[in-house]
Amino acid sequence: GNYAEAEPFYREILERERKHERIQYGAESHSTARCLEGLAWILHARGRHDEAESALREAVAILKTRWDGFDRNALSDYQGIQVRLVELLSVEGKHDEAEAILRTILEQDKKLAAESNRNWAVEHRSAPLGPMDSYVVRSLNLLARELWR
Repeated sequence: GNYAEAEPFYREILERERKHERIQYGAESHSTARCLEGLAWILHARGRHDEAESALREAVAILKTRWDGFDRNALSDYQGIQVRLVELLSVEGKHDEAEAILRTILEQDKKLAAESNRNWAVEHRSAPLGPMDSYVVRSLNLLARELWR
């Protein structure tokens, strides 16, 4: 791909999203975080790993403010960006930090799954195993993959 040509477009989109979200919501939000994620991968592809990491960390910080501890969609967005950061950290050989992030994600998923599964079991009069367990399995898989690297 033509990363050098794509970068200015991402930067312009990012600038416009920041302005829009600050006016609309008073702070940066989901769209700004997604723009930062896109810019990060362009920067990574161009060998500018420190800038890419910084962009992903900013995206994580933005989305962390959106997650209230209960909303699965907001958590999914937040964790998705965290996983992208883990991928970048892993490529850079920063495995300890990548592992720590994945362990945090796993704990978040276990907590949410336990809560959700209790409600699922009551509603469906079934064993306490519900739809949230797939998130725990995903987190376990990501952590296991990072640990064998």
